[in-house]
Amino acid sequence: MKKILVTLVAVLLAFYFVPTNTFAEVNDDELTAYLTVVSTERGYPITKEDYVTYLEEYSQVFLSDFENIQELEEYMGEVIKSDNSNLESIYEDFELDELQLIELLNENGEAIENFIYVDDLYFTVLNIATPIDMPDFDDITADIDGLMKEIDLTDEEIENLMNHLLSIEEELNSPEVGERLMSIAERMMVIDPENPTEEQIKEVEKCL
Repeated sequence: MKKILVTLVAVLLAFYFVPTNTFAEVNDDELTAYLTVVSTERGYPITKEDYVTYLEEYSQVFLSDFENIQELEEYMGEVIKSDNSNLESIYEDFELDELQLIELLNENGEAIENFIYVDDLYFTVLNIATPIDMPDFDDITADIDGLMKEIDLTDEEIENLMNHLLSIEEELNSPEVGERLMSIAERMMVIDPENPTEEQIKEVEKCL
């Protein structure tokens, strides 16, 4: 059982603490050209500094997450037009018109002008309409700390585990490994932590 718990810790660490695309870099010249187009479409100037802040605050990503401008553009999706004429999906899905959307955002300390992309605005409205309680990072860290204490890992063992994960960072970022980690995590979720059955343990061990 300890082997399974240690593997669970490794999976959690891989998901939450190992950075992705550490060496990725969007070309500055291409980014400048892209932001020129985006600024024209959106109707106001967007500097690199503005854009980096926007990505972190509204899209929950970092510029370093992308290897090139094509990947960034594809991920971020459609830019909101300067006249807000391409927000039909929001109006239809949430049964709003433009004035109602503006009012809803204002009531929650936001404005359409704060958003660059349709998807970011869409998911903000979705979150307002159907709020979802996301796990707090401190709670996740506390859970992992508690799990480590439960399986009696020493500080040295934890450090060795982290160093190992960092040493195989590139491999962890591959789609194949990502799918395997998800498979392991999903199988572990069905285990009763208090009284795991032999069948449950064997099911997880198949993935190890």
